[in-house]
Amino acid sequence: MKFVEFLSTHSYCKGLMILIALVTFIISLKYYGRHRILRIFSYYLGFSLLQSAVDCYRHMIGKGAHIPTLYALIVDTAFLVFEFSVCTLFILQFISAEKRRLILKINTVLYFVLLALLFVLKFPDVPFAWLFLLQSIVLVPPCLVYFYELFITVNSQSLKDQPPFWIVTGILFLNSCSIPLYLSLDYLGRYADSAFALNDILYSIFFILMIRAYRCNSDVWYEYNSYG
Repeated sequence: MKFVEFLSTHSYCKGLMILIALVTFIISLKYYGRHRILRIFSYYLGFSLLQSAVDCYRHMIGKGAHIPTLYALIVDTAFLVFEFSVCTLFILQFISAEKRRLILKINTVLYFVLLALLFVLKFPDVPFAWLFLLQSIVLVPPCLVYFYELFITVNSQSLKDQPPFWIVTGILFLNSCSIPLYLSLDYLGRYADSAFALNDILYSIFFILMIRAYRCNSDVWYEYNSYG
């Protein structure tokens, strides 16, 4: 059965990631009213599941089908743009210094310029790894800016009670660890598909940290913050 075969790709890490994403999506709906600042991630998780469904469809259709591959490129690009926008706008809420906010805005413009150039130069044969590599690189600086501001700001609230801390930790961990993977894929040959299991594991960890964010005490969070 091709669906089971799809779930077994990357040593069953793909199936594990989809399962954790589905559980996280359900939890995000359950706690939708608990943290207003996290509501956007319910849509993000839904989009992630949609992307996985498109990947499954492409797998079941078979390799070499140009139109499904083109559709997959469109869906993947749309997901990456949405993911980048969600993560950047989320982090921007917690950056107060104007100079550091400017860094995030410049980073955003740079991302869309480079993405447009990539499509102009490579369309329709845009390497999927390049798309993911570009996003991983540009999502690291906003996370570093967030942690810099976090640690220079006096706040008596414990980090374990701060939903943004868990979310941004997940974003930073996911993207910083993904960069070496995407850079090495072209040199791994027949082992590239197996190595890509790391991407599924990293997303799984991100989703688990997202669950931890949803389970933070909302009363404690809003007592110390005015976000959302």
